[in-house]
Amino acid sequence: EYAGRLLDADDSRVSDKRGPAGAVPVLTGERTVELIITTADAPPGGFEGSYEDAARALLTARGMLAEGEEVAYGVTGSYELHPITRRPYTGTMKVPLVNGPLKHTGWLFFGVASC
Repeated sequence: EYAGRLLDADDSRVSDKRGPAGAVPVLTGERTVELIITTADAPPGGFEGSYEDAARALLTARGMLAEGEEVAYGVTGSYELHPITRRPYTGTMKVPLVNGPLKHTGWLFFGVASC
């Protein structure tokens, strides 16, 4: 949006087709963490609820969630199920997180192209 506004406003810093391009930092509040779950982590009978609920409980217990950060839909992994309850109780999880602190992940370069 910011790059588009600069181009639409014919901003002199980026409007010359032979001049410099603009650069906007790309930031994200998303990340993915991998959790290893042991029988010591799981409640007796395994985790109740969704995989997202299990991931949230583990991340909270381990102090791994940043302020405002939330578990997003789409937890994947390899789980062993409890032999009686058939709920997950060991394995690994890849957990997508959103709304965390912004981190710089790259640059968006833009400008007016010469034809």
